[in-house]
Amino acid sequence: EYSHPPFFNLTKAERKTIQYIVAGEAKGEPMEGKMAVAQCILHGMVKSGWSAERVRIEYQYSGWDDELENENPEAWAEVVEAVSRVFDDGELISDKPILYFYAPDITSSSWHESLNHAVTIEGHKFFYLDEDVNADWFLNLRKDGIVLLIDFNIYVAAGVIIGIIALRMTIDIMKED
Repeated sequence: EYSHPPFFNLTKAERKTIQYIVAGEAKGEPMEGKMAVAQCILHGMVKSGWSAERVRIEYQYSGWDDELENENPEAWAEVVEAVSRVFDDGELISDKPILYFYAPDITSSSWHESLNHAVTIEGHKFFYLDEDVNADWFLNLRKDGIVLLIDFNIYVAAGVIIGIIALRMTIDIMKED
């Protein structure tokens, strides 16, 4: 199926577990948000040497949607792509060892906020521990992965600036008419 070996080998059961977690946690998020959730799961598996199911329990990833595949095939395809891009291709969203996340619009978490904030993507904030920044597990993983968006906020800001420029150009054209 792949022209290269996967970045991180998964059993079929682990892949399904990760897809259900990502679907439950981030189905309404952009691709980058889905990938960041998958990256947290990847980091938990690599750091601890645990299965996806154990990472789900130990890191308290509570989102789970095993119905999305049938209810919304298009949204499910995005989840499958996000998991594949992280686990098969090694595409990472953050250059930090993100392990934790929460949705501040839905709940508050002083515990999460006491951690190091890496990135905010739409409705999720992602965090990491100081001890993991220079940990062997992370440094080895990072040298093999491809960091796509080191700071998602820059990515969003660039989009906003482009939008403003396009709007101003449209207004200028309308004034000429």
